[in-house]
Amino acid sequence: MRILTKLLLMLSLASFLVAQIDTTATETPVADEMNADPAEEMTQEAIVADTTAADSLLDEELSSTEATSEEVETIMADIIELPTRVIGLVSDGFVTYWSNEGLDALGLEQYLDITRGEPGLVAAQAKDCLDIVCNLLAADSSHADFVFVTPTDSSNVQVYEIATRTTVIEAPADEIALAFANFLGESPAEQAIVEEVVTEQPEAEAEPMVLGPDRSPSSKIRNLQFRNMDALFTNPANLGRDFASKTAWNILPDFRVNIHNSLLTPGWYKEWFTTGEVWDAAMKQEYLSTITDQDLTIRVYPEFQTILGFRIKNFGFNASTISHLKATIPGNLLGLPMRDILFDDPIKNGGIEIEAVPLVVKSTLSYAQPLKTAFGALKVGANLNVYEAAGYLNVVSDELRVTLTEDSVEVHATGEAWVTAGNAESIFENFEGDDIEPSDLLSNISFGVDVGAVLDLYDRLDQEVEVHVLLRNLGAKYKWSNVTHELWSYDLVMPAVIEDGDSIEAYETEETTLIASDEELSVSVPMVFSLGAVYQPFSRLIVGGGIQKAFTDEYQLGYSPDLQISLQGTYYLFPWFDISYSLKPRFGDSAHSFGGGFHFGFLDMGMRVSLINGFNSEAKGLGFGFHSSLHF
Repeated sequence: MRILTKLLLMLSLASFLVAQIDTTATETPVADEMNADPAEEMTQEAIVADTTAADSLLDEELSSTEATSEEVETIMADIIELPTRVIGLVSDGFVTYWSNEGLDALGLEQYLDITRGEPGLVAAQAKDCLDIVCNLLAADSSHADFVFVTPTDSSNVQVYEIATRTTVIEAPADEIALAFANFLGESPAEQAIVEEVVTEQPEAEAEPMVLGPDRSPSSKIRNLQFRNMDALFTNPANLGRDFASKTAWNILPDFRVNIHNSLLTPGWYKEWFTTGEVWDAAMKQEYLSTITDQDLTIRVYPEFQTILGFRIKNFGFNASTISHLKATIPGNLLGLPMRDILFDDPIKNGGIEIEAVPLVVKSTLSYAQPLKTAFGALKVGANLNVYEAAGYLNVVSDELRVTLTEDSVEVHATGEAWVTAGNAESIFENFEGDDIEPSDLLSNISFGVDVGAVLDLYDRLDQEVEVHVLLRNLGAKYKWSNVTHELWSYDLVMPAVIEDGDSIEAYETEETTLIASDEELSVSVPMVFSLGAVYQPFSRLIVGGGIQKAFTDEYQLGYSPDLQISLQGTYYLFPWFDISYSLKPRFGDSAHSFGGGFHFGFLDMGMRVSLINGFNSEAKGLGFGFHSSLHF
């Protein structure tokens, strides 16, 4: 209706101008007026009177429309205004880019006053944008009036008005052209009126959606924090983030190694072995009190958390390996050198244990899906893990007796053993590596599941806060069906003085009793629940904390049965470099980790160093890790 109204007003103005021209044309020149006779003068006066009356009628008609001179100028400006300019922004999943290619199928070419702008300048302005909001705000630098956000799937097309920073229309692709024309007041019906076809279309109403603050600086830093392979496959919900890149690949194998003992510290060693004091009876007793009736457990866990890993949009694949090595020694054995040993007085100990899973290969297939909820943007993800272990050894000594006589040393030990021994006749033969078939070391293939979620609470709290929930190792286990189970005994009677050429083996006696040669054995990976929160008080600082609970009755594969707390903080000194600190549970103690990372656009690289249990003299272990990845 707007075009029709403009045409009617233009015709009224034209009539007014014609009337003025006609009035001027009927006026008599001065020279003719002096020679005119009275009859002619009366006739001219009548004509002028009629024209004046017509002008008065036109003035009244114009005043009845209440159109001032300023309004007339505005109307004329609208009539000659430039065509509406539109540009295209393509939305491909989590990736957006500036292009008019999505406008081709919308049918906008039927409207003569709609032209397409060039989005190239906006693309240069928005080169660092990671989300759609940042891209739309960058459109302020263009000379266009509207942005058409066209998806690559069947989702609705959105029309964003640059002047008001609002989304004014959202409709399917086959209806968006009509809705846009109605919004402009230029429906196909009004175009038909101009072409003398009398039809009319009603104007569609669109509920404007006002865009919130620009969150892109915080989102960009947060995406850098969670785009490495370890973050992606620890909590698979991170795959659902709106990353700037479509794919990510590891460069070198990501690895970490942790070594831990449950009893000894550098401070303990310094206190007892670097003072240079003479060990008297009181000092020996005090030393023994620090280790007697306590177990020393040593754990070594080397891990390649990513040998081959990649992400394509919100799908991911990761192949990793880990080794579990544990040895438990009674603290009483450590005190033997400081004990007063009497002849023919047996020293009894037990509880020695060695357990090892030399290699576990874990293959992970992951997927995440972003969702909209009443609480905020939610990302949920899942890992399907496939496990295959190579080799298993568990040797337990329930009795160890050492006796010294005047002329010999006697050792007697008994225990139980489980081992993937292949064709070996006994556990002792297997220690020497005889007759082991590599295929006999492999476990059965088993499966486990991880599920995770990340909830963005910005809409609720108006702050950059995320809640992370993770449940790991559901159903995960290593299972063998060819384990050799034996009872064993070991005796050593060795003279105090060994003759030249003799070896200790000559004085050893080994016996085994086979219980089963194809026994089934499972080692369960404890299920772990984690709950945490991440907060960005400003874009370059990320802090967080959480709790972790492993569902196990004892320390198992590095997990503690206790409820443990974790803290973390990362500060980006520059957009391409960060420093970090974390306090996380390791082997029942807390690990203080210090790290740094580089983020050069498509390249991520970082490392960390950990001290377990405390700093310097209180440390019971250490760790080191490295990661790298490429993003396109």
